[in-house]
Amino acid sequence: DDLQSRQEEEKIRIADEMRILNRVVTKCVKYLEKSKHLNEEGLFRLCGDHSQIAKLRQHFIQGNPVDLSTIMDPHTVAGLLKLHLRELKFSLIPPRDQTK
Repeated sequence: DDLQSRQEEEKIRIADEMRILNRVVTKCVKYLEKSKHLNEEGLFRLCGDHSQIAKLRQHFIQGNPVDLSTIMDPHTVAGLLKLHLRELKFSLIPPRDQTK
């Protein structure tokens, strides 16, 4: 019964993370596509504004509305996306599909 309870909690936690992930990825990619920054040199290599990235991430996690159109630096939006993917508590690629 305790194992089943923990498994349910884990499923809920992953579902919550997936909802946040969906919002982050959707908003970041739309911003980068719309603003034509996908061709920006070093887009996913150069750092954005760390404090702004942290604030934006908190807004997403808390479920607050996020308006990326006010962000002038595409590296900040790319950095937000990278940070969120890096800090996921689960792998996007199931272990059975990962090559060694």
